[in-house]
Amino acid sequence: MNTLEEIKQRAVEFARENIAPRHDLLEAETFPHDIWSAMGQAGLMGIAIDPRFGGSGLDFAGLAETCEAFAEASACPGLTMSWLGHNLMGRLLIQNVGTPEQQEVWLPRIASGEVTPAVAISEPGAGAHPKRMTATADKQGDEYLLKGMKAFVTNGPIAGVFVTVMMTGSRGGRKEFTAFLVPSNAEGISILPMDPPINFLHPSPHCRVKFDNVSVPESAIIGGLGNGFEVISRRVRLVEDIVGLSSLVGALGAQINIIVNVMEKNRDRLDEAAFVTLGELIAKRHGLSAIASQAVASLEGDGNNDQAAAFRPFMRIIQDDINHMKQDLMAKFPRHFDILSRDIVKSLDIARAAHTIQASKRGAAYLAMRK
Repeated sequence: MNTLEEIKQRAVEFARENIAPRHDLLEAETFPHDIWSAMGQAGLMGIAIDPRFGGSGLDFAGLAETCEAFAEASACPGLTMSWLGHNLMGRLLIQNVGTPEQQEVWLPRIASGEVTPAVAISEPGAGAHPKRMTATADKQGDEYLLKGMKAFVTNGPIAGVFVTVMMTGSRGGRKEFTAFLVPSNAEGISILPMDPPINFLHPSPHCRVKFDNVSVPESAIIGGLGNGFEVISRRVRLVEDIVGLSSLVGALGAQINIIVNVMEKNRDRLDEAAFVTLGELIAKRHGLSAIASQAVASLEGDGNNDQAAAFRPFMRIIQDDINHMKQDLMAKFPRHFDILSRDIVKSLDIARAAHTIQASKRGAAYLAMRK
């Protein structure tokens, strides 16, 4: 079995040779299936899947570390996000929560890259808020009929299987949700474009998924009946949010690498202040990497968002510093530098309302402690 360093090196070499030269990917409207297939052939699609199923068996920490290196080497956070989602959802859901039968059916195909899993939880106008979600799964004999619309489904257009969360009843006045494994070619599934389209993190594909009386057997339930929100939705949100920090650190590193290249071309007119600023940026990037690593380490327990909460404001400050340094250098920068900046800023805005609420609660609690 390969070590973490060997897997990381393989990912970096692939990214440098096959993705980094393709600056067009940052604005691509179509998904690069050729690169995706080559990643499978290179053994990169199952790095977090158990070796029993053909994977490399990295834990969350190893996956995050590899993801950071891949994001920096590729300078393509969108493709990094799709690749991270493929590995993360295979490990987090089907491997960790799925039944032995579900694991045998899907994990070898995920590890080889033949099948990509996608999570369909959020709904138009509702997000993943349980009080507002309306998609249902009605029991009909030994089967369930799935009805409703899901939105913001990352990797949905290329998915071979969906993990979707549907309302299956209520208890004590509260909705109950159940998660189902649904093949993407099941009758009644429609893949629809995002409306409006997502204009960043290209070429990562997103879509809406319509379930129109999609029939699935009871054996399609994953995580247990009535456990869809607690076991699936909450855990996905937490782990995806925390492990995803690593791709942002890697994208930050890619921007710093571009700055270094520009400085090398303009070395004769640089003053000491430019090198001081660069050194500070590098130190800040390493500090963010440490914060992200601590956040991922927390997932070995119950996981928490304390480190993730610290990460985001620091990331915004450092991104502002990078943009200011670009202006101060007064040199020509490649177009993809600005696209990287845009992708990072917009990524930080994902679920910003939820993070704002958490920050407000944190501030109020701290204030109450001082009384």
